[in-house]
Amino acid sequence: MSSFPALAAPDGPARRQNRLAQLYRRDPGAEGRFWYSVITTGVYCRPTCPSRHARSENIRLHDTLAEARATGFRPCGRCRPEEPSLADRQRVQIDIACRQIDRMGRALTPYEATETTGLSASQFYKLFRRFTGTTPSGWARRETGSPPSPRSGPQ
Repeated sequence: MSSFPALAAPDGPARRQNRLAQLYRRDPGAEGRFWYSVITTGVYCRPTCPSRHARSENIRLHDTLAEARATGFRPCGRCRPEEPSLADRQRVQIDIACRQIDRMGRALTPYEATETTGLSASQFYKLFRRFTGTTPSGWARRETGSPPSPRSGPQ
C-alpha cells in the first residue's frame, strides 16, 4: 500500500487543456466523461467524434450530456451523442454473434456473420478478434465450461 495521497482532478485551465488534448487525440478513454459543443457550427459532440476539430476558442466543454443539450445546439450527425457509442454498438453486435455461434456449435460463415450483425465480413472478423481475443472458429472450439463473454471494450 502506498502512503501517497490521491491526486485531485485538475481544475480550471489545466482541466480544460487536458480535455482539449483528449479531444484532439480522440481518446477513447474520454468517451462518456465529457462532451463538447462548437459555437461556430451549432453542434455538440462526443470527444471521440471523427469530425474535423474546431479551433479551441470555439469549443465549449461540458461535464454531462444534459449540459451539452442545454446549449440549444443540435446533436452531431457523425458521432450521434444521443445514442450509444460506436464501441458499445459494436460490442452488442459481437455479443449477438457469440450467442449465435454458441447455439450453432460452429463458426458463422461470412454470409451468416453479415446477416447476424449487419457488418461486412471483414469488419466482423476484425471486431470479433478485438472484442473476444480469438477468431469465430476459436470461439466455437473453446472449452464449453463457463463461456467467456466478449471483452468490455477495444484493447
